[in-house]
Amino acid sequence: MCVAHVMEEEEQKIKNPFRKFKFHFDESDRHFLSQEQIEALMTRKFQSEQLQRVRDLFIFSCFTGLSFAEMRNLAEDDIIKSFDGSLWIKDKRQKTKSEYRVRLMKVPSLILEKYAGTGKNGALLPMYCNKVMNEVLHQIGQICEIEQDITFHVGRHSFATLCLTIDVPLETVSKMLGHKSIKTTQIYAQVIDKKLSKDMESMENNINDLAISSQYNINL
Repeated sequence: MCVAHVMEEEEQKIKNPFRKFKFHFDESDRHFLSQEQIEALMTRKFQSEQLQRVRDLFIFSCFTGLSFAEMRNLAEDDIIKSFDGSLWIKDKRQKTKSEYRVRLMKVPSLILEKYAGTGKNGALLPMYCNKVMNEVLHQIGQICEIEQDITFHVGRHSFATLCLTIDVPLETVSKMLGHKSIKTTQIYAQVIDKKLSKDMESMENNINDLAISSQYNINL
């Protein structure tokens, strides 16, 4: 190897000492609420106005898939009427700037009506800061006896998993969430598969216990 080539390699090392270092990110589980847990939140009566508002805002996320930042910036111009006469939320994601669109269903429509005129600086919803949201959601989870800790981003995850659970196509969910790659959306499908496997394991154990308790035998 010539001296010039060796010197060039050494120069490259000085310029970029981490050129051979590769980052690796482990995929984290997406925590979400089941349909039953969401219904428990929706039907719970709260005396505190703050608890009511944070619950409502969280439910809005569960039914639209919007993140905290997207809800905080949601304005009248982001809601458009479609060719079929229905209203849709259409905007770009804060993180990726990719477009998302989701139909405005009855529950989030009622929440918008309830809080009409209470948002600041043209926003449609009266959002607290993210820290306060998460602290209040923690209280709400305890009141509703939900074991897992609830953060505001759990609403977005719950929307995605709920859609996939009721057989909304993966491509459609990806478009509604504004994912740049469908591989990102597939993570939610993997979470559902894990839950399905866990539920089936629990079911199998219960059935086995039933067979043992009833002394049921099959003569082959």
